[in-house]
Amino acid sequence: MIHFTTGGIKKPHRYRPGTVALREIRFYQTSTDLLIPYQSFQRLVREIGQQFKTDLRFPKSTVMALQEASESYLVDFFHDTNLLATNAKRVTIQSKDIHDYSSLIAVSSKMKSITSLQSRTSGIKKKPRLSCTRKETLTSSPISQKKTVTISSVTSVPKRLESTSSDEDLSDNNEGKKEKQWPTTTQGIIRRLIQLQKFDGLWQLSVNDIENLTGKKKLKIKSPYTKDVSILTSMIVIVVLKYETKFQSYKSMWNPLVNKACKRIQELLGHGGKNIFQQLEEDVQKQI
Repeated sequence: MIHFTTGGIKKPHRYRPGTVALREIRFYQTSTDLLIPYQSFQRLVREIGQQFKTDLRFPKSTVMALQEASESYLVDFFHDTNLLATNAKRVTIQSKDIHDYSSLIAVSSKMKSITSLQSRTSGIKKKPRLSCTRKETLTSSPISQKKTVTISSVTSVPKRLESTSSDEDLSDNNEGKKEKQWPTTTQGIIRRLIQLQKFDGLWQLSVNDIENLTGKKKLKIKSPYTKDVSILTSMIVIVVLKYETKFQSYKSMWNPLVNKACKRIQELLGHGGKNIFQQLEEDVQKQI
């Protein structure tokens, strides 16, 4: 049905408030593309880099990795900030929500540092405290009352069981496991790999990290082409990301990391690095 005004001009169709916003939210939730334009983010990275050194160059893979990490942080940040707005019975995020969330992060980090210090100092030996049992006798006199105190016995307060060095080591190891617990979701695994990747593009994972990533215990990779642990560990990560099906839908997140690692491994392998890299990849894939 067409509505006309008095002048005969058609009214533009308008959606109800919030309809277009919900449509855009559903669209961006289903997409895996980057939200910030690449060239704008690249200009920002170069502008920040010029504050430290004027002749810095950033390859495309490095800028993509920085953009992936920054966008994932911003999405998580606004997701948690939206919870504060929802708690206040609002739909729109305000500046006070961002301020409150940042203060909560600061408080939680301080609490973590305090608890870690308390757990470290729990095993320190303390001197036994002395407790005195007192006998008080009052003597009355017409002039004044004198109060005499006599110490009958001195007893030491029972000490708390002191932890040995082995117990301290076990507690430290348990704390490390809690802090560095391996993520269960696919996106969490990719984010952990982004954090563990070194500046040169290679990975240096622990035995537990490799077991959690591959799902195999006591995995030992052997190859006639190299004995470098960092190269073999990086090849394990590359093969898992490339050939496991659960990582294929998040290729835009890990593809820059893999390209950087492949380029670095080929440089380390020297002459004929591409051919050796392909053969090394086949060997690692067969052993995994």
